[in-house]
Amino acid sequence: MNDELNTLTQRLYAQGCTRDNHPDSVYWGDWQNFSYKWETMLGFTWETPCGIPAGHVPLPLDRPGLCL
Repeated sequence: MNDELNTLTQRLYAQGCTRDNHPDSVYWGDWQNFSYKWETMLGFTWETPCGIPAGHVPLPLDRPGLCL
């Protein structure tokens, strides 16, 4: 078991969430932490290491050969 909680898990615990009662945008991961669902991450705006924002990530259906 991983004794370190990621920031997302810490925030959800502080809001009173549990492994069985949490927002639909996350799931209980393999490392005893919450993780964002793929669908949730598609809506995020990412920043590259050089500081350039990267917008929409194409849906898997838009990318031939990619399967979830």
